[in-house]
Amino acid sequence: MLNEIGVSKISFIYCQRSQKNFKINLQRVQKIAINSSQQCGRSEMMEFEVLDSLKDYFKLYPKSVVLDFNGKNIEKNMYKSIVVGCEGGFSSEEKKLFLDKICYNLPTPLILRSESAVVAASVLQELI
Repeated sequence: MLNEIGVSKISFIYCQRSQKNFKINLQRVQKIAINSSQQCGRSEMMEFEVLDSLKDYFKLYPKSVVLDFNGKNIEKNMYKSIVVGCEGGFSSEEKKLFLDKICYNLPTPLILRSESAVVAASVLQELI
């Protein structure tokens, strides 16, 4: 679905509450993206990367915002990428890493599956 709507890159981040025994099979993900691209007619392949921590992510992408559904409003085009929370939410230590980051603010707190949160982030990016 994300490939169809034009998401250019997905960074899988192991957070402190992530299930560390689960390893992402990037070859399988790439194969799925190729098949999806053929079906939807996308000519540019989506990129994938795996990062060991949220801290590593913010070093690579300092102009990111966090999709935590409990922050302040943002203006259009203020950021380059979006971080979607992990299963179980961010730890207190991780939340300190994005105190100076901009977070989406929605009228009601939501708990979404990662698939739904990423779609919501894509839609919100277009609406603001």
